[in-house]
Amino acid sequence: MDDPVATPVLTGGTGTLHLMWVSDPLGRNHADPDFGARIRTTFTPDVSGVWQFGVASIMPARLLIDGEVVLDNTDVEKGGSFFGMGRGEIVAEVALEAGREYAFVAELRHGAYGATMSGILLGSAAPVRTGMFEAAVDLAASADLTIVVVGTNDEWESEGWDRD
Repeated sequence: MDDPVATPVLTGGTGTLHLMWVSDPLGRNHADPDFGARIRTTFTPDVSGVWQFGVASIMPARLLIDGEVVLDNTDVEKGGSFFGMGRGEIVAEVALEAGREYAFVAELRHGAYGATMSGILLGSAAPVRTGMFEAAVDLAASADLTIVVVGTNDEWESEGWDRD
C-alpha cells in the first residue's frame, strides 16, 4: 500500500539496505516475472560533507536524491554481486548538509530474463574523518594500559566472493 502518511515500522540507519526476491513478489507464480519496486525514504545526514552512495542490483536500478538521478546502473556489466548474477557496485559522491532532510528514491525494474531472483543493495558512507589513526596512537601512547581491537568492516566482509 502506498500511503504517504503511514507511520514507519522501523527507523534508524545501518548504512545499507539489502532486499532480495527469490520469487514473484506479486504472487502470480510466474516462472519469469516482470515487476518493479520503488523504495522511498527520507535521509537526514548527521554531518555535512561529501557522502558516498552505492548501488548494486540484479536488474537495472536508479537512486534519486531530491528528484535528481545520482546513480543509474543500467549499463553496468553483470558479475560481482548477488552470487555473480548482479551488476557490480557503482558509487557516487554527493555533497550533503547536516540536519537537512533529503528525499531518497531507489527504483528497480525486474524484466523477464529467465529467473525469478532479483535484488538491490544500497549503501551510504559518511564523509571520511581525517586524523583518526594519529589521534588513536597519541591517546594509546599516553595511557597506562591500551587494549587494541581490530577487524574488518562491511566493505571487506561479504558472502558471495573471497578476498584477494
